[in-house]
Amino acid sequence: MRKTYLLALLSVVLIAFGFASCGQSSGYQSVIPAEPVAVVKANVNNLLTKSEILKDNQITGLAKNGINEMPENSRELMRKILADPANSGIDLEQPAFMVVENIEQVRGFALLAVSDIEKLKELVNALDDESSSLTEKDDYSVLKVNNDNLAAFDENKLVIAFSQGAFDATEYMTPDDNADDKCSELEDFLASGDDMGLYMAYKDILRLAEGANAEAFAGIDMEKFKDMKLICSLNFEAGKAVLKGKMAGSDELIDAYKKFAADPETDLQKFIPNATYAFMQFGAKEWGKAIEETVALTGENNPLEQATAEINKTLKRQGVSQEFSWSLLNSLDGGIIFGVSEIDKTSQMPIPQMTFVAECKDDKLFSLIEEIMQKEPGMVKPVADNIYSLGDLYYIGYADDKIFVMPKSIYNECYNDGSLKGLASNLSSSKMADKIGNKNGMIVDAKATVNVIKEMRLAKRRSERAMLDMLNKFDSSSYTVDIDNCEMEWSVFFDDVNANSLKQIKDMAVSTAIGEAVN
Repeated sequence: MRKTYLLALLSVVLIAFGFASCGQSSGYQSVIPAEPVAVVKANVNNLLTKSEILKDNQITGLAKNGINEMPENSRELMRKILADPANSGIDLEQPAFMVVENIEQVRGFALLAVSDIEKLKELVNALDDESSSLTEKDDYSVLKVNNDNLAAFDENKLVIAFSQGAFDATEYMTPDDNADDKCSELEDFLASGDDMGLYMAYKDILRLAEGANAEAFAGIDMEKFKDMKLICSLNFEAGKAVLKGKMAGSDELIDAYKKFAADPETDLQKFIPNATYAFMQFGAKEWGKAIEETVALTGENNPLEQATAEINKTLKRQGVSQEFSWSLLNSLDGGIIFGVSEIDKTSQMPIPQMTFVAECKDDKLFSLIEEIMQKEPGMVKPVADNIYSLGDLYYIGYADDKIFVMPKSIYNECYNDGSLKGLASNLSSSKMADKIGNKNGMIVDAKATVNVIKEMRLAKRRSERAMLDMLNKFDSSSYTVDIDNCEMEWSVFFDDVNANSLKQIKDMAVSTAIGEAVN
């Protein structure tokens, strides 16, 4: 079928240049609607150069084998496109996009710039069969497959339509009536030069979710979320890949977020061992009040009140006299840290050590936790004021305005005469801590994780061992949050700091695929 051949064509072309994006916005982007549900893009030249995919003999060999399976009249042209993607007639210097404009039907279009319409016509004509036809309209050409206008193109753009139902690519050939009314966030996204990117508006997505499960959204003030947008970028650098995300569009929610968000500007890292392979830290600031104000739940079907009622029913069944309320979370005030350290060699069970420390402005939250623990005398034993042992493996307590949970070895060094002190060898001086500093975030040491999994003998299958071998090629991964700019950043650091991360990802994918095929 013509449609199958067209998809084969796109596969070969995408091997050469991917979904593309580069630099400044061009006129053909005017067909992108002013209020799309989502837009995906990438940078053709960056992806091509950084991945070195056209220099990979294994990939080009697979592409050549695929071409040999195509109709004879298509092969020579496809070989020319593989040698030089510009022979497709697609403009590699301009952005290409995947646009979703209707969420219910997942309807939208792929948009690519055209550099040479005659070459593009030659390409389409080379993929002829009985189920399709190419017709000329006044201003553009239309490729019909069966009853659908699958694609349309002119001297500037190629549009390929998609939908769960019927669709017509010609609908996207004329500029959107409101193209000039794009919000600033979308305009900036379209003009950016990132390797890849995603723009997503929540209005239609939330409306669809609310319609599918109204009970889950009962009582929530959805108007606060209707203008919320997510903008992401992905860039591949030497030795690392960086994904950045930014929330924008709703000043009310952003102001509420900044009101209650806090950085963990504390010295809690001193309670986490230096030999830690994963840790998470963040700041707490009136969390109970934040939940009540930002979600603004009201009415009889208030999920917040329902959750509180269910928690208190459970506590009552356990014989706990105190009641839980969200305001108890306001006790958490300052830094919170959770670390996973290497296996304790002295422990009877070969499991990693886990440490949790949270700063509190009062003991109200711990008081409830304490009463709950006292209802489990077989597992929890008091050892000092506000200190309890958990099966002689862990200790939980409240001291120096901090709630903590520590394994025995760390507790023995940190707790003395009713107060806490830092470990002699702790996380604060490690390279792991340097990568996120005092920001909200988390980080995982890949190689240490591999060693722990091997030591615990969790990877028994060949596929699991192969996954560990791949994971061992990474150095670490970190996630951080910039409160002031409402941005998050997820970075993956590779063991090879010199080669571009996209090339390393491509090489790993190819070697893994070949390994699976051989075995």
